Amino acid sequence: MQSRWNRSIVKHAVGLTGEKRVRAVIGGFHLIDASEERIRRTVEEFKRLGVGEVYTGHCTGLRAEAAFLEAYGERFQKLHSGMVIEL
Repeated sequence: MQSRWNRSIVKHAVGLTGEKRVRAVIGGFHLIDASEERIRRTVEEFKRLGVGEVYTGHCTGLRAEAAFLEAYGERFQKLHSGMVIEL
């Protein structure tokens, strides 16, 4: 359910702005207890929607963070206190 919510937020942002690509998604994705399938589908959908960078909070979980890191490489970062993001 939560991964569907994450995709809906991205789709809503695209609808509001009219932009075809999303520069970055920043937040906790609440995938800490998600199945491998749900994590995989979420990462794939972010890629399909053209999300350029991903910044995750602690509730995303290590397995999902690893999947985002594998898919996004240097365009993935884990959020931390005091972090400054320049877009």
